[in-house]
Amino acid sequence: MQLKMTPPCPSRDIKPLINIAVARSLRELKIEMVFNSFDLPNSFYMFSQLDTVTLEKLSLKDVPRDVRLICLKRLHLILVKFSSDESVKTLLSICPSLEDLVVKRSSLTNVMIFTIDVPMLRILSFIDSNKDFVLL
Repeated sequence: MQLKMTPPCPSRDIKPLINIAVARSLRELKIEMVFNSFDLPNSFYMFSQLDTVTLEKLSLKDVPRDVRLICLKRLHLILVKFSSDESVKTLLSICPSLEDLVVKRSSLTNVMIFTIDVPMLRILSFIDSNKDFVLL
């Protein structure tokens, strides 16, 4: 399922669509928001059978610490803004089965320190047009 939202469409319109996708055991999801702030619905974290998620051009709000994306194997973060450097670490820590991580950042993204501590990770692709980050 691909969801592409462009301004002035409010991000709240996408939450019911994600809830429906999760309820139907969707395996792949791509969300492109054109830099709207976005808070994923609880169903995304709690009932997800998602295997692959691509988040593109959005500002992701805080990720809850008390959830797990146990089926997620592939995560692509394309030009994603986070609330803090710590929020990236939190997102990755709730993905215990993550094997493939793609991160693309530019001057539009805000995270400077990417702490990647993912035991199952086999493939890491990190693309940065600025070259002003620290990868740990």
